[in-house]
Amino acid sequence: MMESKDFKKQMKKLEKDPHYKAAMDQASKAFEDPRTAGMMTAKAEQMIREGGAQLDKVSVEERNAMS
Repeated sequence: MMESKDFKKQMKKLEKDPHYKAAMDQASKAFEDPRTAGMMTAKAEQMIREGGAQLDKVSVEERNAMS
């Protein structure tokens, strides 16, 4: 996906967007504060767990549907 020409074109366009630059600056500053970085890491881990649980649920439902 990251190798596709469309993706690279979209990223170049996005990098020129002032809102994107501001968001990236804000995110990099947030990681300078250990407390904020910890909270962001915990939130990311929670989202990954929830996404994995959702995938497991879908897999079980698909297996049950095929039975």
